[in-house]
Amino acid sequence: MKLSVRVRNSLYDKRHLYAYPIREVNTYTGNVVPRPNWVEDTAFCLSTGEKGFKFRVIERNSIIDGLLHEQ
Repeated sequence: MKLSVRVRNSLYDKRHLYAYPIREVNTYTGNVVPRPNWVEDTAFCLSTGEKGFKFRVIERNSIIDGLLHEQ
């Protein structure tokens, strides 16, 4: 299932500590993939399409909204 989610950036509250701009919201698109054992039930995994970084962990409580893509 392909999904796009807008997620609140956890670094945004400390953006004044960074030398580069920090976005308040990030958008990620990918396929939902099985969650490894070390990922909590409060999160899910989304594929990235990159070899060295195959999936990202998305905390459910950080999601602003999402869109399911038809395949």
